[in-house]
Amino acid sequence: KSFKGFDLIFLAFHGSPETLWLGKDCITFSELEEVMAGRCTGKIIHFGSCQVLAADDEVLIQFCRRTGARAVVGYTKDVDIITTAAFEILL
Repeated sequence: KSFKGFDLIFLAFHGSPETLWLGKDCITFSELEEVMAGRCTGKIIHFGSCQVLAADDEVLIQFCRRTGARAVVGYTKDVDIITTAAFEILL
């Protein structure tokens, strides 16, 4: 409830296509979708992780529908940390 007024959810981890790396563990896009189902209504979710959004459009659309997110944004390729840091400060 304390984050209700915020419109952006920022998730920054290492990643690979449809996967977030949490240290030695990982969570797939579909697993994250289950955890976040219905909890992101109207939010924009930014994945600050290399390659995570390298997915079919239908996978991303389904993620938005199930979570209630207005949009998902992020990277489909490996990205340079300095360039992304500058972009994400502006974001």
